[in-house]
Amino acid sequence: QAERLGRESLAEIRRTVGLRAPEGTGTAAPMPAATDIAQLVNEFEAAGLDVDFEMTGDPGALPPATGLGLYRVAQESLSNVVRHAPGTHTTMSLRVGDEVVSMHVRNALARTRPAPGTDGGLGVRGMRERVTLLGGELRAGPDGDAWSVDVELPCTVEPA
Repeated sequence: QAERLGRESLAEIRRTVGLRAPEGTGTAAPMPAATDIAQLVNEFEAAGLDVDFEMTGDPGALPPATGLGLYRVAQESLSNVVRHAPGTHTTMSLRVGDEVVSMHVRNALARTRPAPGTDGGLGVRGMRERVTLLGGELRAGPDGDAWSVDVELPCTVEPA
């Protein structure tokens, strides 16, 4: 029950923050959603990232918090490829099913390892916390000669 209340509180905070308008504009910019992931991938491709993206299902059917969470994980995953393994090929898939949505990001490991302490270590932890708050699971780490980020989230929000 505490977990459910925590999720509900987080969803309410996100709704409240999303309603606040930037000063002087009168309207708030919409929060990104899973439907925006294809455009995000296009932006990374335009900046030089070699990425193949595949999407199945309707990301527009996902609750806003789930869509935002997936978008942020996709954003962090692609940013990490650019930061830690530039020039490597990346694949990303987003599959929206009836009960579960999954996202998989995979890229070759960098030829050289970053120096210890140069990345701050918050990226994967932040992604994992975001996904856990949404009732899902995130696995990230080396997988053979690649780095993988795998996410599974429920497609629906538990009723209050």
